[in-house]
Amino acid sequence: MVKKSRKKTGKRKRKTLKSKPQKLSDFLVPGGIKSAHAIIKVAKMFPLVVYIKKGCPYCAKALSILADVGATPRKIALYGDNGQKTQDYLKVYTGRRTVPNVFIGGLSFGGATEIENAHTNGRLKKILADAHVALTKK
Repeated sequence: MVKKSRKKTGKRKRKTLKSKPQKLSDFLVPGGIKSAHAIIKVAKMFPLVVYIKKGCPYCAKALSILADVGATPRKIALYGDNGQKTQDYLKVYTGRRTVPNVFIGGLSFGGATEIENAHTNGRLKKILADAHVALTKK
């Protein structure tokens, strides 16, 4: 029996790796975020993210204003050593390590002062709506 030789074309089928969907818990450690890169990943996962600390009056003020306009942010509470590291990571990406640190539409927006100014000027709802943040009607 004569074997026919197959001509090799040099093309191979590439297997595509399907990455599993990432969850918020993939990026969190108790009291903060795993890495500086995770700050951006988390900001892009949710339309509204606020880094807070328990007992912070500025955090309470920003959250209150957001609640007044009907926005429900993804809150990430910072505490302990991991909270300090997360604040250092925030400084790398935002230029500030203070809380609250607000991300809208994947971008750093600022803190309580910026939220308050946007609300006072009547721009906050539009900014949130443009970032596809779900607003409950009040």
